[in-house]
Amino acid sequence: MLALLLSTVALAKVTASSTGESPDGDKNNKPKPELAFDGILSTGWGDGAMGHGAGSWIELDTGSNVNLESVSVWPGNLSKGARSFREYDRPRVLRLVVDGKAVVEQKVDDKMQRVDLDLPAAAPARKVRIEIVEAIEGYVYADLYIAEIALNYTKGD
Repeated sequence: MLALLLSTVALAKVTASSTGESPDGDKNNKPKPELAFDGILSTGWGDGAMGHGAGSWIELDTGSNVNLESVSVWPGNLSKGARSFREYDRPRVLRLVVDGKAVVEQKVDDKMQRVDLDLPAAAPARKVRIEIVEAIEGYVYADLYIAEIALNYTKGD
């Protein structure tokens, strides 16, 4: 099993429902969607839409089919550990959509830990979208964060 990070796929493209503002006000330090695929838990994607994140989404187009087994998600802002995790919105319920078809919907424990969205069986996938169905409000900020996402797949024939 391999984990797909954005840097390993030259044709990969990441899009999202929106992008939030930088926590420190630095316009060059926005929580862009690509940061959810960089392999670093202290960075991530922040959704800046009005509300607390329900209805937000992030999508990776791998550029070609991969034999997808599962997707791992590290919810929340982990840049400052438990403090930033509690301060920012984070997912309560996630939906995995593969090539336009909803495959898995899963409730997320409100903990700083990885969530695995397992497919019923490995399947070819090109576009993988994570949708936030419900969110948990942060104590301070209204931007929803996902620290990291990894696609877990097997090599094709």
